[in-house]
Amino acid sequence: MKTDNFVVTLDAYQKQVYQISIDTGEVASIPLAKPYKGVAIDLNKFTNQIYWSDNQVPAIMTSYIDGFDERVFRKLPNGIYTGI
Repeated sequence: MKTDNFVVTLDAYQKQVYQISIDTGEVASIPLAKPYKGVAIDLNKFTNQIYWSDNQVPAIMTSYIDGFDERVFRKLPNGIYTGI
């Protein structure tokens, strides 16, 4: 999606991360290597990186908005995470 005016969101049921254009309402799935049951997401607009937590993975994950360079940003102790 080619826009600077967007939001990112998670769908734990579909196990997807989405980018939604504020201008047009277009919804695009961010292509990640594996499905995540995310619970919280954040975006760094300066680097175009997203960060999310997942109750099934004890870590904060990151990738660029286009899905490139998906990796563990920070490992976390085992538990249930509801934020970043």
